[in-house]
Amino acid sequence: MKRHPRLKHYPQDIPHTVDPERYASLIGLMEECCEKYSALSAYENMEVVLTYREVVKIY
Repeated sequence: MKRHPRLKHYPQDIPHTVDPERYASLIGLMEECCEKYSALSAYENMEVVLTYREVVKIY
């Protein structure tokens, strides 16, 4: 596996890869994240922050 420089900055408990068998699609991954982290910031741009809950409302 090719080593990417960014991986050295990951916390120890964060995997370096996504298990492709766990999710049928990227939508499944996003839905799980939006439910699990609904109150946390998902995106920030130009001082506007969207929580995962707000992301679900738009998509």
